Amino acid sequence: MKKNISINICGTIYAIDEDAYQLLENYLQSMKNYFRNEEGGDEIADDIEHRVAELLWEYKEKGMTAVNIETIKEIINKIGNPADIYLAPSSGITFVDYFKVMAIPTIVAGLVELSLLLLLFHKQLKEPLQSNDIIYPIEDKVPVIVGLSILGTCLVFLIISSYINLEMWLVSIVCAATLLLFMLIYSCFKKSNFEHIVHTSKRLPYQLIPFFISMFVIVVAINEQGIASKIAELLGNNNSTWVYGYSSFLACNLINNIPMSILYTNIAASLEGAAYTKAIYASIIGSNIGAFLTPIGALAGIMFTGLVNENNVRFTFIDFIKYGVVISIPVITAALGMSELFI
Repeated sequence: MKKNISINICGTIYAIDEDAYQLLENYLQSMKNYFRNEEGGDEIADDIEHRVAELLWEYKEKGMTAVNIETIKEIINKIGNPADIYLAPSSGITFVDYFKVMAIPTIVAGLVELSLLLLLFHKQLKEPLQSNDIIYPIEDKVPVIVGLSILGTCLVFLIISSYINLEMWLVSIVCAATLLLFMLIYSCFKKSNFEHIVHTSKRLPYQLIPFFISMFVIVVAINEQGIASKIAELLGNNNSTWVYGYSSFLACNLINNIPMSILYTNIAASLEGAAYTKAIYASIIGSNIGAFLTPIGALAGIMFTGLVNENNVRFTFIDFIKYGVVISIPVITAALGMSELFI
């Protein structure tokens, strides 16, 4: 029998199980801590508490007599955790922490992958490369130098963003806007009719936009309907490295690894302590190595299949999976095994 207490949220009294109250109190306190040093942080935390009250009232109107822990988990999943934007930052993992844990698993996984590739293609690798002898000279080195410089700057700021309180998306947008502004000014100076910008714009994968929007809509719907909490219950709390690693590996081949990462931050939110940390790292591994299994796993795979088709290279979806299964499963097993040892 669970102990039941009464609480007052925004002027309304609710009967709530003790474990549900503890989870709700921890969640609200974590929100206050997260926004404490931000401008208007207190107001944001109050807004979150009011949103919790609104959702509790909705449950009460539907006939709920006492708030249980499943209800609180659903509410947390609906509201979301503002820190859960990317998998690593969602658990407070810094670049240095990430490197310490992931260095050995990455090296081991890379060696396993290299060994498998050599085993699969050793005969083809012995054959001389066929060259078409076409040379593509760099006619204008200035945009190349500036572009590489901005890319390097972007990478540096992405690495240190958590230490200087900068959002990753803001770093990326500023760097992209800087490059675009430079090219606009440079094109005017060179009187080149913006040919570089026009050419690049034409090559952007616009056809992928509907696909990604639909995947994100699915993820939002899953969270809003409380399905994420049901998935969390199904995955459980035990062996989180293996369970979250393999499941995220498969999930990213259903909805792509970017929406999958957002979904799994919500699923893993129900875990605590070492189980949560292991689940986050395992999901990161799954999101990366899952891209080896099918082209759907990552944007790079989708774009790769488009490029080979444009260049009349026969490499079908089935061909990708055929090699992907042989390579990806041993690689993710090795990576997860090393991750389990280092966490």
